[in-house]
Amino acid sequence: MRMNKIKFENVSKAYSGERQALSEVSLELIEGEVTFLTGHSGAGKSSLLKLIMRDQLATDGVVSVNGVDLASIKDRNIPYYRRGLGIVFQDHYLLMNRTVFENVAIPLSLIGLSDQVMARRVRAALTIVGLEGLSASKPTELSAGERQRVGIARAVVMRPRILLADEPTGNLDPELSHRAMELFAQFTEIGSIVIVASHDQFLIEQMKARVVELREGRVVHDSR
Repeated sequence: MRMNKIKFENVSKAYSGERQALSEVSLELIEGEVTFLTGHSGAGKSSLLKLIMRDQLATDGVVSVNGVDLASIKDRNIPYYRRGLGIVFQDHYLLMNRTVFENVAIPLSLIGLSDQVMARRVRAALTIVGLEGLSASKPTELSAGERQRVGIARAVVMRPRILLADEPTGNLDPELSHRAMELFAQFTEIGSIVIVASHDQFLIEQMKARVVELREGRVVHDSR
């Protein structure tokens, strides 16, 4: 069975009218590993995640997932590629007119699971993040931390092969932050790649994980 792997080969990313976001990044991320992306605001962490999401394309170099150059994926096939991703957004992107249950169920409904299987998976995800009692609530009724946990549940409900998290613990207290990271780490046991962009140095020091530091769009440290 082919190893689950993300590879950056001399990757640069520049935005029109802006400074270089990434410069000649070469990096390999493999299954069974949690990697923290660290660095100052604007160092390139979010840009790196967007390239993996196929939300952006590299200006130069190659970003590949399991041997497939992401630039070769046609626009119409991007949604299918993203089914293998779990993404925790910094800004949640929840549907405010839907319940917590419905928000978490969205990725499952897109792949046509039965209502019974979908309900079981959603309940399990909500239990893991401690929100089983709020499944009928709307996001407008939740605190910022609870909304963040809904976003985490939605990301993990698909049991993704690649889990991307952009500042996932920003609205969580230290105990919930640690629980969230332990949950992410569990996915490495089934061969997932977990990549977390974070400023939380205390949390990073607690976790036994690889740390990749970016500065001005370049990799300046890799603990591997």
